[in-house]
Amino acid sequence: MEDTNCCFGFDGKFRFDGSKTGYGSTIDFNDDLGGDENDKMLWAGARFRLNDNHAIGFSWYDIDLRGNRTLDDSLQIDDDIFQLGAQVKSKIDLSLYRLFYNWSFYRSEKTELILSPGMYFGGCEAKFKGSAVIDADDAVPVSKNRTVKENLFAPLPTVGLGVEYKIFPRLVANLRMDFFMWISVM
Repeated sequence: MEDTNCCFGFDGKFRFDGSKTGYGSTIDFNDDLGGDENDKMLWAGARFRLNDNHAIGFSWYDIDLRGNRTLDDSLQIDDDIFQLGAQVKSKIDLSLYRLFYNWSFYRSEKTELILSPGMYFGGCEAKFKGSAVIDADDAVPVSKNRTVKENLFAPLPTVGLGVEYKIFPRLVANLRMDFFMWISVM
């Protein structure tokens, strides 16, 4: 079996509970929905340097992930139940905005090491298309399109590490890693 980590290592798990049926299925986008069929990411950002060691910035990300899979198990999404063996197409759209602060804790003529705490804000839209049982009392599957929209109201804190290397005076190579700090409350 091949590894299907999609879109810069995206490994997302989510659940959409129903108002009638209660808890929905915990869904792994890669394993359960065949993520990484067609994905794209757009990014734009700006940084304002306050002085040699401090900067603030803003980034915007638009991430589209798609999946296509024949289900190995039934999935409940909201009040709809997608049955074992159903062909389900899925699409997840994420729009994220990030505010961050950069602290250069090491600087030389060519190299800069950066610690970058920040906050992400954004929204998520998930779409599912396949055969689903709409009413648990009526077990006849019908073709169903399901769209679930969720907004992230609370900010998601992050911490980032970065390295900048000055190739030429006006050309800089930049490598950074950002880590989400997710807190789950039950």
